[in-house]
Amino acid sequence: ERALLRFLEKQGFSVARIAGSGHNTPADILAIKKGIVIGLECKAHRAKPKIKKEKVLELKQWCETAGALGFLAWRAPKKDWLFLPLKNLEENTNQDENWMNMSSFLRALI
Repeated sequence: ERALLRFLEKQGFSVARIAGSGHNTPADILAIKKGIVIGLECKAHRAKPKIKKEKVLELKQWCETAGALGFLAWRAPKKDWLFLPLKNLEENTNQDENWMNMSSFLRALI
């Protein structure tokens, strides 16, 4: 998470790591830049993460209330971060072609 925070800061985002995520909020990181608000649920596993449906619904509701775009951020050991939009989490479509690398993620936000 800390490496992702630093990356987003270098891209001009104001970022916050949310302590106790999962208890207070479903997002681990909140990133804001010029009116764009992003809620990120972060996972670092060797295998592609699977999120329980209730967690997806919590993230969706939280993002709707906050006016945020929701993403699952995943980093496998010694790999770059990949991002899956909340829409794909809701539809349970986490196939490889739906994951975005950092460049695609940033372009999607503009």
